[in-house]
Amino acid sequence: MGNLGRHSPRGDYTDVVSRLSLFLALALVFSASACSRDPAKPSEPLESAVSTKVEPAKAPDKAPDKAATQTTGGDLGYGDDARIFDTPGEAITTLLAEVADSVKPRVIGFGEYHKLTNSAAVHSALRRFAEEIFDAIANDTAHLVLETWQVDPSCGKQAQEVRKQVEKAIERPPETESEMAVLLRKMQRAGTAPHVLHFACEEYNALLGEAGLDTEQLLTQISKKLEEETRKALALGPDNKLVLVYGGATHNNLFPYTGLEHWSFAKALADATDQAYVEIDLYVPELVSGDPLLSTEAWYPLLAEARDDRVILIRRDPASYILILRKSYTGPKLPEQ
Repeated sequence: MGNLGRHSPRGDYTDVVSRLSLFLALALVFSASACSRDPAKPSEPLESAVSTKVEPAKAPDKAPDKAATQTTGGDLGYGDDARIFDTPGEAITTLLAEVADSVKPRVIGFGEYHKLTNSAAVHSALRRFAEEIFDAIANDTAHLVLETWQVDPSCGKQAQEVRKQVEKAIERPPETESEMAVLLRKMQRAGTAPHVLHFACEEYNALLGEAGLDTEQLLTQISKKLEEETRKALALGPDNKLVLVYGGATHNNLFPYTGLEHWSFAKALADATDQAYVEIDLYVPELVSGDPLLSTEAWYPLLAEARDDRVILIRRDPASYILILRKSYTGPKLPEQ
């Protein structure tokens, strides 16, 4: 592992639950009529949001000095552990080509830091994934598991109450619906099968306690269902195509914090695929800058190297990466729905 790596254990999460109201951005619940339950048949555009990383602080493995973060001819001072690319698509395709002989990925877990209604006026990670990353790997992708789920109308009051409380917690900007619609249309054109999560009626009852939404239980269930849906996708094959998972960066962690292991599907899927799993976190500079948790990470000083004309690919482990996306990127206007 390079000196930008991270190691487990990564500390406890004493303060995590109290922070959930700030970080929770779980999948938006939408009507059962919005999509097909058959993963082999791409659905109509769905409304969705995705959850964010819940990152307790950790001591840096080795904090880079200032000289190491100065760009000189594209050299960030870390060799292949931190490299500059023109576009996100170029960075991801290069990464996958390089790990083809070692990790030989079958599953890629993409994780994002969620955009809130009061976030900077830049494009979200979800939108950049839809517009700049998916097309670059679509031909090699058979399935995409999305961290969103359907509410069965027959589940009644409890399900609607969960929906209401999740919507209140996520503080989702309105453009998220259009961003997800763009992604789903691209998936349909590419022949990529969408997979969403499903809750039984009785499971909604378990998510509501006397104090309201049980966020710990919800995060546990989300991780479990993402793993289950990804296993289904793997079983459907073909074996020479990728299964992508897109959601919150808590769930895709190969090296979760001590105490948060049950919120990550990464190790289970890595074991299930003979370690053919790669974690990629997508960070929008304006959305993570100054974050008190992420700022303790060894890679964080490289955030100062973000520009509007390049992205930075950081390797923390042979199967764990961060992609720092373009700064101040607003890109083209979304097409009309």
